[in-house]
Amino acid sequence: MRQRKELEVDESNMLFSKRIVGIIAIVAVVILAIAMRLSVFSTETDDMHYFLIPWYQHFATYGLHGIANIDSNYNVPYLYLLWLSTHLHLSAIVAIKLITLLFEACFAALVYLIGKDYYPAKKHIPIIMAIASLFIPTLFLQGGLWGQCDIIYTFWLVACWWMMSKGKQQSGWILFGVAIAFKLQAIFFLPYMLYKWFVNSRIKKPVLSAVNVHLFYPLLAVLTIVVLALPAVAFGRPVSMIFGVYAGQVSDPGTSTSLGSAATVFQLFVNMNDKAVLYLAKPAIFFACALVVAIFGMYLTYVKRTTFKDTFTLPLLFLLILPYFLPFMHDRYFFAGEIFALLFAALTRRWFFIVAATLLQATALPLYASYLWHSNVWPAPVLALIQLGVIGLIAWYLYQNSETKSITNLWGLRRSGE
Repeated sequence: MRQRKELEVDESNMLFSKRIVGIIAIVAVVILAIAMRLSVFSTETDDMHYFLIPWYQHFATYGLHGIANIDSNYNVPYLYLLWLSTHLHLSAIVAIKLITLLFEACFAALVYLIGKDYYPAKKHIPIIMAIASLFIPTLFLQGGLWGQCDIIYTFWLVACWWMMSKGKQQSGWILFGVAIAFKLQAIFFLPYMLYKWFVNSRIKKPVLSAVNVHLFYPLLAVLTIVVLALPAVAFGRPVSMIFGVYAGQVSDPGTSTSLGSAATVFQLFVNMNDKAVLYLAKPAIFFACALVVAIFGMYLTYVKRTTFKDTFTLPLLFLLILPYFLPFMHDRYFFAGEIFALLFAALTRRWFFIVAATLLQATALPLYASYLWHSNVWPAPVLALIQLGVIGLIAWYLYQNSETKSITNLWGLRRSGE
């Protein structure tokens, strides 16, 4: 049977050209993403009421000198931004949420640059990726509604990953230091940083020479943290208070009656509200560390390593497996893993990243709803099982010894088969 030829639409009478229509559509969608956030900017959550707004008011009263004695468990780089926001002369809620909105915009710009680097010949893909990033459910809920700032340290982690993927370890470690300076949860990315440093370090004789300067790159992260703390020290904040924030976040909470609200392994075996289960906390920390060491050893020893696995699969596994097995984790501690999964799904279009990213959003949203609206849609053990399945999926692919589609150069070259 003769196939029908499709008739092409006559575009000569269109009011605007395709380019102008595309630009209008992009601008309209971005405006709608902003409007979506502004529509919930007046929402005041418990975290804002009891912590963020009082901190804002403290800076509004005392200026940056207030950083000397502010009772805050947030690291000082965020407190600098909070102080700057008081100069906008807006309501506390709006000013605080604008900080997060700014970094959401920066994140979208970063996604565009990464997409442009990965798909140099396809101009529309980076634009779609950047715009789509503004509609990530957990990103919207955390920023516009909740007023949380996890996108800030995640933004720096994504920038760090990008530099490390391009072999720029100096920049990578500095950006990692910035991420840690904002929030300790960035530490989940440390195993991947150490892996990249280990496999790319070649010691040459003499050891203490300029050719081995790469061995000291991790110190750049430490130096970055110290430098970012100096303004606070200059304005009178004790060093013990600055770095005591980190110690307070990793120490045993003692009076806590919960091992955390996240969908972790503990949801499967214990009563999370039973204070007696706190004895599991320290063994769990050692177990999580042992798990990281085991992943290192098995991956380096028994598995065929590929550029794809090094760049995409391994960092995501670390970002998911650590908060899953560590105690006292909250739902937001998986945020970086959720963002990386979506980014990797968009870049690679591999089915397991798409599945992982979708399931991570599906498990996060009920937990967010539980906090924000006290709505228990899904039982926490079910969500923990789904999280475990995602981790198993990523680990399964990492330890496969065959690669279905090789990528010789992730940056600047088109992928094979395309």
